[in-house]
Amino acid sequence: MLHIILGILKVIAIILGILVGLVLLLLLSLLLVPLRYQGKLQKDGNGVAGRGKITWLAHGLSVLILYEHGEFRMKLRILGIPAERLKGLVTRLGKIRFRRKKTQPETKKQLKTASSEETKLPYNTLEEHTEEKEETLQGGRSVQAALEEREIPANEDKKNKFAAFLEKLKVILYNLFHLPEKILAAVRNIYSTTGEIYGRMKVFLELIKSEEFLGARTLLWGQLRILLRRLGPTKIKGTLSYGFDDPALTGQVLAGLSFFYPKYGDRLRIYPYFDRKILETDLYLRGRIYGVHLLAVAWKLYRDSNIKYMIKRFKHKEE
Repeated sequence: MLHIILGILKVIAIILGILVGLVLLLLLSLLLVPLRYQGKLQKDGNGVAGRGKITWLAHGLSVLILYEHGEFRMKLRILGIPAERLKGLVTRLGKIRFRRKKTQPETKKQLKTASSEETKLPYNTLEEHTEEKEETLQGGRSVQAALEEREIPANEDKKNKFAAFLEKLKVILYNLFHLPEKILAAVRNIYSTTGEIYGRMKVFLELIKSEEFLGARTLLWGQLRILLRRLGPTKIKGTLSYGFDDPALTGQVLAGLSFFYPKYGDRLRIYPYFDRKILETDLYLRGRIYGVHLLAVAWKLYRDSNIKYMIKRFKHKEE
């Protein structure tokens, strides 16, 4: 008996070990296997066209995004099989049922019995039912004709109109009498809301001037730059021709693009036009994203005391 229990426990331990191993393998794949992306963008006189592709786990999961003639299209593949085909396969498997013996359904039997009972009903009952309907219809017509022939006295009509006029006059006088109270209530509501807004603005200004906010902002900007450097495209090539109505704006954009020149200057050609408005491009980019980089940034933000302080303040403010 003991060896049977030990054998069952051994099987359970093996199954649990396999499940834990699969979970660890999935977590390691999410952290260490990169999510690769690539895209191509073209803009000229004919319009805009774009194509992007995201793959993960050696093309085990791939998403293709297309933009042509003003329409987006997306295609998903799992292990190289289109998602539409997998969906059709699942629906076909769900429709498979066990074969049953060919027997007469109960509904058909019930219909047959009901039809046989209807045929057995006597003909006299049907005539009596139709006669009753005709009598009720005639009675309804006679009542309606009597109501139409009835004439309402002129004095009674005048009394009803005068009573309705008095009710309307009463409502108007009541509203005029209570109008100052309504105006005072509206003014008080406006004053209270403006006071609340001013108090919240004061608290917000004090919060953004605090040392905790400045420290959290510095950390966020630093981690964002690190994340963009790690997750940014590893390869960019193509041309970019642009220009605005304001030459100063064209120069400002050129100054912003100059930050990327040390990394992509030899493969990306930029042509600024200061005398006309234009935007034409033919770009290709490729890069990858590691989950461990996202986890490292999230862990640093979670461990920072300034971030925790800001979260507590916002929660307290909402409560």
